[in-house]
Amino acid sequence: MIKHNQSEKKLLLLIKIVPIAIIILFASIIIISSLVQNKIFFDKEIEKLKITYTDSSKQRVKEEVLRVYQDIINEKKTTESKLKENIKARVNEAHAIATRIYEENSHKSKNEIIKLIKAALRDIRFNDNRGYFFVYELKGKTILLPPNENLEGKNLWDLKDAKGTHTIRGLSNIVRTKNAGFYSWWWYKPGDKTQQYKKIGYAKHFKAFDWFIGTGEYVKDFEKNIQESILQRIHKLKYGKNGYVFVVDKEGVYLSHVKKKNIGVKRLELTDTNGFKITREIIKMGQKGDGYVRYIGTIKPSTGKPAEKITYVKGFADWNWAIGSGTYISDLDELIKEKEQELEKLNEREIVKILLFFTVITFIFIILSILFTRVIQARFLEYQNQVENEIHRNRQKDEIMFQQSKMAALGEMLENIAHQWRQPLSSISMQASGLQLKMMHSDIDKETTNKKLSNIVKSTKYLSQTIDDFRNFFSSDKERKEFNLKDTFIQTLKIIDNKLKNHDIELIKDISDVYVNGYNNELIQVLMNILNNASDALNDKDSQFNKIIKIDIYEDDENGIIKIQDNGGGIDRKIINKIFEPYFTTKHKSQGTGIGLYMSREIVMRHMNGNLVAKNSKFSYDDIEYFGAEFIITIPKN
Repeated sequence: MIKHNQSEKKLLLLIKIVPIAIIILFASIIIISSLVQNKIFFDKEIEKLKITYTDSSKQRVKEEVLRVYQDIINEKKTTESKLKENIKARVNEAHAIATRIYEENSHKSKNEIIKLIKAALRDIRFNDNRGYFFVYELKGKTILLPPNENLEGKNLWDLKDAKGTHTIRGLSNIVRTKNAGFYSWWWYKPGDKTQQYKKIGYAKHFKAFDWFIGTGEYVKDFEKNIQESILQRIHKLKYGKNGYVFVVDKEGVYLSHVKKKNIGVKRLELTDTNGFKITREIIKMGQKGDGYVRYIGTIKPSTGKPAEKITYVKGFADWNWAIGSGTYISDLDELIKEKEQELEKLNEREIVKILLFFTVITFIFIILSILFTRVIQARFLEYQNQVENEIHRNRQKDEIMFQQSKMAALGEMLENIAHQWRQPLSSISMQASGLQLKMMHSDIDKETTNKKLSNIVKSTKYLSQTIDDFRNFFSSDKERKEFNLKDTFIQTLKIIDNKLKNHDIELIKDISDVYVNGYNNELIQVLMNILNNASDALNDKDSQFNKIIKIDIYEDDENGIIKIQDNGGGIDRKIINKIFEPYFTTKHKSQGTGIGLYMSREIVMRHMNGNLVAKNSKFSYDDIEYFGAEFIITIPKN
């Protein structure tokens, strides 16, 4: 009674403590879960931020570079038109000067006026001192040629450019037909005889002396002015916090850079802290077309320190330029720190909310648990007597059920013994009757007597062994051991061989040595049962029918396998799924109880961890195809 009271006290104490403990546990789980979820959410946000920031930053620098690239293309396209505007304006100025001198000095002689015009135009220079004016008669005589004064007065009508075009003739023809116009030719630049360059000229008719006044400019030289103008604009271009665009030529000279000290400097061997050749890789990427280059930048404008950088590079092949702009990865760190601070604040708020909520819930549950404990305590004694009475009644029922169980097990054992003994007893009876008959007719010899007595002894031994096997089946102290399936079959065949021969059943064997772990005697029972069933099925057929039972014993990687087939026509599809049920039989009650296949499967599956299945199948023997039942026993080797 004292022990029982202590149990009651423990139960009541648990009723008080458990709800509070559960609340604390749930609160802890929810807090931890909330923190974990927030951390997962934060990590996803950071990852998303990294991807978004990197993609948007890469897109931004790409857009800036492409904007500059397009600007360069546009400028390049308008180079010749701007050049033409430039030289046309210059020629118009020279023409105006010559006209004014002519008009103001009309009272003077032609030679004096020519001298005044030549003197006025000779020293005029433009386009970074490259430009000058030339004057020719329409028939090719040189009037003014400042770079080569020794050619003045000579006729250059037959002068050809580097590609064989008559330059003076071409200019003269334009002036004759159009009064003024543009003409292009190819010529070597002063000091450079290795390459021809395109030159565009403009000439205008000076009717007073039947001259044309003109000038020309190398497109390449004029492009340099365009390039310088573009580079100045690029140098001034800034965007974002640290964004700028740079330009480097194929020799590694930086034509534009955020730091003026780097402009015009050859930095081909520029290397980051990881040994990455920055300038060389930028040039290489520009020559390929375009793409991104990642490296440690030598300087970040906002900090003045090296920082990781992703640079987009676009090549401009016409000028051998690589145009680039980069974004600094370190800018992302600042955004991540801001997100971390937001996460910390979010976690703090969540924890406060959860703790507050569960504090209230805990308080409520404490009050409820106290009240509930009192109610339980009051009713516990009331239920105690009812429980003790119910336990007593249940014990009586259990005793009755135990006795019934023992009787059922005994009845099942007797049924199985009767089922297994039927054939041996019949064999004993036949052997004894035959022996008695021979004795009555005095037709008996010692060999026949010994043989029949030996068969009777074998059958009686089997009967005795069957009792032991069934006793072992219900025993809990059976020992597993390794045995050879081939030996087991031979032992089984010794018992059933005569029966098969008496019924004219041909046995086809393909058996190998296969060792498994289990219970040899119980497997003999299984084989006996299956073979007896096959024999009975074959006996129901026409006497002219070839009766065959085929036995295969083999193994795979894990199991030993016994396959038993007959040509008895198979099992009816309607009952094939019921044959392993207890007490199911298609035979007359005098022939069996239906416990055989059920017990066989129980032995294989429960005692040997194997399997027993049945199906209908076909097999061939002596080039004849047969159909019947197939039983497959699978037993693990270990």
